[in-house]
Amino acid sequence: MSVQISAQSVELLAGWNKGDTKKIKSQDGFIEYEGNEIIKKEVITSMIDMTILEVSDSSYTIEWNYYEGSTDKLNIEEEEDEDLYKEIDRLFEKLRIVYTTDKFGIYEGIINMQEIETTLTDALQDFVSTNFEDQKEGEMFFELMNAMLLSEEMEDEISSEIQAYHYYLGEIFSDTLAQYDEEIPSQMGKETIAVKGEVQVLINAVGSTIKINDKKVFDPIALKNAMIGAGKEIKKGKKKMKQAFGDHEFDMIDTEKYTYYFQTGSLLFYEKKRSFSSGEKRKDSFLILEEVKL
Repeated sequence: MSVQISAQSVELLAGWNKGDTKKIKSQDGFIEYEGNEIIKKEVITSMIDMTILEVSDSSYTIEWNYYEGSTDKLNIEEEEDEDLYKEIDRLFEKLRIVYTTDKFGIYEGIINMQEIETTLTDALQDFVSTNFEDQKEGEMFFELMNAMLLSEEMEDEISSEIQAYHYYLGEIFSDTLAQYDEEIPSQMGKETIAVKGEVQVLINAVGSTIKINDKKVFDPIALKNAMIGAGKEIKKGKKKMKQAFGDHEFDMIDTEKYTYYFQTGSLLFYEKKRSFSSGEKRKDSFLILEEVKL
């Protein structure tokens, strides 16, 4: 693989060989702060083995294996159904995903979905037979969960971290600092929230790395209005929301950071984070992928 690099630009291309293996640590969860003190957290850590199974002139076939899952919690209240959710999460702990990319490393899709569906369905059947004494209740739960596991959205759900890994492969970059404005639909109602964004691209030719940082700062007034507007569909909801939030100020910042080694197109570090704060309290929700040196 030849790296296309000039004083102005870098072309980020995959350059892997059959049998290449990478170990990746995934951290997914949230941490809440009051001032500088951590008051609550729940972070799920998983290890991933990424192996190049086949290489051709036009594509890569790659295996992505999850293993060694663990959860770090602080001040998380245990719900009655907590054990149930833990067991469901374990269905995905040792998932084997095989997918393809094009010759540049651009993600194309999962090719062993039938195997994954069979694995999840069998594991779900074992789970139901072990955890439900009432047969009808177990059957209803199985049908509900199995429909979700076999839905069209499931492939996107289980490949979300893979797609993050490959997101910028095939693109051409140069050192950049750019600001932009956009309107983002609120997830809390019909309102939109104005956002001021900044994208920075930094190329290190000596270390053969490229960093892409995207930061979005949400307009605090529009953010508050969206939160108050979320109660419109509830009787007196908007008034109650205004009473609850009216005296508070809110800040929300989304950041997404990538670091690639452009000689091979390998992702060294990825972080997607949302920081939501009000006064002294802040909640950081995040996903981190980081290559572990073998």
